[in-house]
Amino acid sequence: MALSAHEIAEKLAKVPVILLVDDDSSCRTLAKEYLKAYTCSVLESDCGEAAIKIASQQHLDLILLDLKMPGMDGVETMRKLKELLPGVPVAIVSGYLREYDANRILDFGVLTCIRKPMTPLDFAPLFEMLKIRVQPNFDI
Repeated sequence: MALSAHEIAEKLAKVPVILLVDDDSSCRTLAKEYLKAYTCSVLESDCGEAAIKIASQQHLDLILLDLKMPGMDGVETMRKLKELLPGVPVAIVSGYLREYDANRILDFGVLTCIRKPMTPLDFAPLFEMLKIRVQPNFDI
């Protein structure tokens, strides 16, 4: 039996919305593919400025943020996003974690850090921490 438009809208409303911010399109594509396994909606941004614009217009449950980006870097983007959406958790996804002072990052209340290159399983503890109910669709 097909779902009605109202039933579909209800189901979509319960899907966690994640903003993925990374200047590297191949990393965004890979992360988005992995996140599909968790039945969530993924919005993408290739820079801090666009991420702030999206965050000002959309409901978000989580922000996944790269640190090393041209223009506004991840730390500055995180600072602005936390001002705009103080209750939305941020997780860092980066291959350059050692280049950044951990205290500088943790001062912003980062939920966790995921090191690139990532795997689908890297996201499972993140969703558990957030108590987001997702149904992984991949074999462990």
